[in-house]
Amino acid sequence: MVEFELSPEQELVRQVAREFVDREIVPFAREWDRAERMDRGVVGKLAEVGFLGATISEEYGG
Repeated sequence: MVEFELSPEQELVRQVAREFVDREIVPFAREWDRAERMDRGVVGKLAEVGFLGATISEEYGG
């Protein structure tokens, strides 16, 4: 079996993501699901915490 452990940096990213989701998504998820839309402001908040361009190389502005 392959063992996998997060690095301290990866653990920090996981923690920040979890806190963001708990604070900014979970309280509204049911309402957004029913309306079949979400608050666009969440996208800006994702950018503020650094998740919007997370898969883009820093070389290209990520």
